[in-house]
Amino acid sequence: MSQDMLSEICCQFIDRQYRRWYGDMFKFIAKYIDLRKMSIDSAKALIEHINCVLDTEKEREQIKYYPFFLCVLRKQNRALTEKMDKKIAEHLSSFYESTYKLETTEDENQDMPVFVKEYVERIRKSNETQGKDGFYFENDSREIATIRSILLGKEFKCDADTMDMLISVVSDTLMVSKEGISTKLDAIALLICIVVKYPEDYMRNKGVYEKLFEQQKTIEVTDNSIISSNIDSISLKIGLQILYTAMGKDVYAEILELMPYIQGDVATTIAVTHLIVEYLEISDNIMFPSKVEAIILQNVLQWLHSEYADIRWNAARILLTMSRNPENYGIVNHQLVNLIDSNSVYIKNLIMRHIHKINGISKETKEYIISKCNQDANFVVRMVCNEVEKDIYEE
Repeated sequence: MSQDMLSEICCQFIDRQYRRWYGDMFKFIAKYIDLRKMSIDSAKALIEHINCVLDTEKEREQIKYYPFFLCVLRKQNRALTEKMDKKIAEHLSSFYESTYKLETTEDENQDMPVFVKEYVERIRKSNETQGKDGFYFENDSREIATIRSILLGKEFKCDADTMDMLISVVSDTLMVSKEGISTKLDAIALLICIVVKYPEDYMRNKGVYEKLFEQQKTIEVTDNSIISSNIDSISLKIGLQILYTAMGKDVYAEILELMPYIQGDVATTIAVTHLIVEYLEISDNIMFPSKVEAIILQNVLQWLHSEYADIRWNAARILLTMSRNPENYGIVNHQLVNLIDSNSVYIKNLIMRHIHKINGISKETKEYIISKCNQDANFVVRMVCNEVEKDIYEE
């Protein structure tokens, strides 16, 4: 279905005031609508309809539940969304000054350090107040994960004082705070990101990292039902070993001992595989030490056959990154062929979108995957295959 047609459907939803489905429509816009791929008339019509929703208080209330689509539209066409931008500032000021500005700013060098400092203060406060006097609270904003995304995705550099403060506060999240397992895993992922992407800041704060290594037995999760999840604490121990690996420590024996404990635990396996993906996708040249990689690869071969889609998804992403090691050439290529022959739409599309961007995939494997997906019974697979072929041709 063309982008013009999708725009028309969204406009009709608004014209007919189908408020009950606005939330689904806003999610749909964020995921599937692209102003750059539709006619200028269709794009203008859609934005005007969104502006009408912003102007109407009763309809505007629906946006507050799913506002992220506004960021997506703004980034796609700034000229066309100028009026929309002003209305967001007027009617949704809190969102405008936080998430919206973070996602859409053009002056990253000025705005991003401000966001980082603000989030660091929130983390510090949460470290101090979580569990105090027996009071626990859930934190859905995930400031630590947000900072990691900023550091990974934005072309700017924080000053040394800010990075020092960030490392200190996030290490306290691990060692001192009573935060839950998910928050502590976010802390590990951020500290790994700094080791890999900001080595100068890591070296300057190496003493903080060494303390995390030396006192690893004291790092634990408070068992509180209010903020606990169904993720086992073993994932925290494995996450710490991945951090120590990034630091250059030899923790092969520890990882070998810990990995069997997550087998059969779905939530914990998803958490661990996601953390491995986050580590390997920081940079295109990251690899585990050979012995550790052998353990991970052995588990990946099992995870690829899991009945749970999230585990298979993470496993496929790990497999793709392991093609960086020439020693994995045969295994990776063989497994990719198997996945294309037997796996879900999502896995097939994931593979297609990545095989031409990474080394270690043979020409024969690429040709087989494209040929197979061109004839796939699922329309979405064939559509993505055509898009990939078009992108390759244009390059």
